[in-house]
Amino acid sequence: MLETALAHPHFLALAALAALTGALWAISRRFERDSQTLNERLLAERDRATRRAISEQKAAQLAWAEAEGDKNPESRLARGILEVNRRNL
Repeated sequence: MLETALAHPHFLALAALAALTGALWAISRRFERDSQTLNERLLAERDRATRRAISEQKAAQLAWAEAEGDKNPESRLARGILEVNRRNL
């Protein structure tokens, strides 16, 4: 039977096509995994940037509240910000 298959005029072309199909499938799976990893890294970096921006905003707000509290001890907004900061420590 193998001799018959090898003697078929299209055997080598079909074998090459099957090998090529398998190789392309393996390559596509690799690219799919790499793109998922890249997406996960991009999402993690965006999350870190968001957290960093929030921290910077909170620090600026706290600095403002401390300065405002020194200038105007009656400032309810400054006192509120400072009180929330104290509770979150």
